Amino acid sequence: MRKLFLTIAAVACAASVRALAATAETPLIFVDAHTHLMVENLTPDEEIALLKKAGISRVVLMHNEPEVIADMARKHPGFVIPSLSLNRPTPKSVRLDENTGSLMTRLYADRAICSYGEMSGGDFSANSESVRAIYAAAAASGAPVNLHVDLAKPENVAAVEAALSAYPKMHLVLAHLGWTAGPDLIGRLLDAHPNLYTDVSIRLDSPGSLPWRNNGRDLSILRADDTLQPEWRALIERHPDRFLFAMDINSFGLRYTMTEDLVSTARKALAPLPRKIQDAVAHGNIERLLHGCGS
Repeated sequence: MRKLFLTIAAVACAASVRALAATAETPLIFVDAHTHLMVENLTPDEEIALLKKAGISRVVLMHNEPEVIADMARKHPGFVIPSLSLNRPTPKSVRLDENTGSLMTRLYADRAICSYGEMSGGDFSANSESVRAIYAAAAASGAPVNLHVDLAKPENVAAVEAALSAYPKMHLVLAHLGWTAGPDLIGRLLDAHPNLYTDVSIRLDSPGSLPWRNNGRDLSILRADDTLQPEWRALIERHPDRFLFAMDINSFGLRYTMTEDLVSTARKALAPLPRKIQDAVAHGNIERLLHGCGS
């Protein structure tokens, strides 16, 4: 009996070792939860090739012309996840008005889009009927809403919290960790609002690597060796299901030239975390929020 027990234990141990080795050898999958269809510097096909070359598995690609972004998703099925922006207006872009919420509802039902946003450059505090319609549509459909807002101002924090409370079934994604927000504020918001998520675009860049500054402030949450600052690592480990990898590739400046570096930096920054948390941040959390849309 003792010999049988030892044999079973040895087999189980060997299986565990093989499983751990397989996990260690499997490259981390990255789904970019926030990048824009570029209108300068690169053609759409060149942008897709750039993302794939950098190691991106899929991308939530944002644009403010529904037909354009839906066409990109059809052209690159399983890779492009279409998202309707309300920023960077063009002559054919969707504008915020009394019809925007119903339009988003129809586009999501048709799977022409899978998420709403990035939304920026206006008052998205749910003070207007138009914005309330968007949040109501998101709550009803389950589509995530990506919101760019700087939480440096207390009134912005209050507006975000009011929207989260008014629409508890809405999945709100803060772009860029709230831009200048620190771990204490983000931690408090995540603790208080289970429907709040946040992407790490811009904030996961190497320190000093970009001219992205806020009155001279470096927005990176990484240390000089590209590892997470301890307070941010602790927060990610406390809420591993709320953080989304993202790069925010866009038409401003030369950010698109850093795509491979951004993925490499993210891989290094996440590496010390348990593999389960790495997978959640790198791709699992955004995939869960999308409910299979765009797959």
